[in-house]
Amino acid sequence: AELHAIRGSGLRLGRAAPLRDSLSAALASLDEALALYPLYTRALFERALTLMDLEDFEGAVGAFERLVAIDKGYPHLLTWLVRAHASLRRQRTGAAARALGGSA
Repeated sequence: AELHAIRGSGLRLGRAAPLRDSLSAALASLDEALALYPLYTRALFERALTLMDLEDFEGAVGAFERLVAIDKGYPHLLTWLVRAHASLRRQRTGAAARALGGSA
């Protein structure tokens, strides 16, 4: 699980491949780590950050909230959870404005 998490965070930060491909590979590796050890907090946190990078803010909020349920004291967790909620709200507000014909 540790190796999958390290690989996932390295792929997320390395950006060797095109960004979206690298992030997708990082997410897959983190999912493998979590399949082996579902309570692995580092992998959960890295997964949430990767979802933020992919602009899947709803998924990121869910991942951060899952981590809160496991370890409320994880470093910087609450700050990132607030960022994810704010990004999700901005994304939804922008989509609603575009649906009404406005600009966002």
